[in-house]
Amino acid sequence: MANNIIEYNGYRLDPRATFERSVSPALLERAAPHKGNFVLWDPESGDDGFLLVGDDPAEMEREFVEYFGEYLAVPGKNVL
Repeated sequence: MANNIIEYNGYRLDPRATFERSVSPALLERAAPHKGNFVLWDPESGDDGFLLVGDDPAEMEREFVEYFGEYLAVPGKNVL
């Protein structure tokens, strides 16, 4: 449930090992300098997309929501 708004908007919050198995070398290189066991990222935007690395998934979700704010689709609210 915690990842619901993340996934609903097309992003992923993965354990770092899962992320590292799923991405290009360029994206791996971007994430490498940052410490953390989780990666919040946009699988649809290539090597230059949104990328956040950290150890606290709940805090990462808060940062994600704060960053994108009103542009996020909210489950149950943005229904046609």
